Amino acid sequence: MGSGIAIKKKVNTRSLPSIPITACTDGQNIYIENTSPDSDIQITITGNQTGEVMYEQLVPQAQTSYIIISIASFPSENIH
Repeated sequence: MGSGIAIKKKVNTRSLPSIPITACTDGQNIYIENTSPDSDIQITITGNQTGEVMYEQLVPQAQTSYIIISIASFPSENIH
């Protein structure tokens, strides 16, 4: 179990059958790849134990192809 990661595409009224976003971590960073960067993305990372929001960012469409978020400073009990 690790931190909760919520990745949501900001979409105006339209249906998406699947969201082409993948995320992985090496324990120091979270790497997010979006193969269809056609809208803004809201990223929210919450603590595993408390549910507290540890990181939140709205990433503009132009920057959503590849995103790196440092988690090195997150409390160790939230990283597994």
